[in-house]
Amino acid sequence: MEEWQVLLQENEAPLLINLLLLKKMNELFEAERKTIRTDFLVRGICVKEVDGLLEDEGLYKTYYISPDLRWENLLATNESNVQKLLTAMMKEAKSQKFAVIPDNISGSKIMECIRMVHEGSFLGSIEELKSILTKSN
Repeated sequence: MEEWQVLLQENEAPLLINLLLLKKMNELFEAERKTIRTDFLVRGICVKEVDGLLEDEGLYKTYYISPDLRWENLLATNESNVQKLLTAMMKEAKSQKFAVIPDNISGSKIMECIRMVHEGSFLGSIEELKSILTKSN
C-alpha cells in the first residue's frame, strides 16, 4: 500500500487535504504577489520599499498568506519548530474557513505530509482517493 493511502487510513486525511489547499492558495498568492511587485517596480518604487509593501494584507484581492505558511517556509521547517507551523496552520484554517487540522498529529507526520504534498507522491487516481476517503469516514 502506498504511503499516502496509509496516512489517509490513519486519519491524516484532513492534514493532507489542508496542505493541498494551502499549496494551491500559495501558488495563487505568489502569482498575485509577483503581479503587484512588478506593478510597484514599474511605478519606480525602490526594491527595498516594494518588499516591505508586499506584506500589506490589504493589497491582495484574493487572500494573504502569512510568512509562516508560505510553501517555501513549510519546506524549510524542521521537526523542532513544527509546533509553530501547526499553530499557524490552525489559525489560518479558522480565518480562511477551511477544515481545521487535528492537533494530535506528530511533528514527523506533519513533515511527512508536507514532503508528500510537495512531491505529489500521494496523488493516485480520483477513484482511489474517493474510495479511501469513503472508507475513512
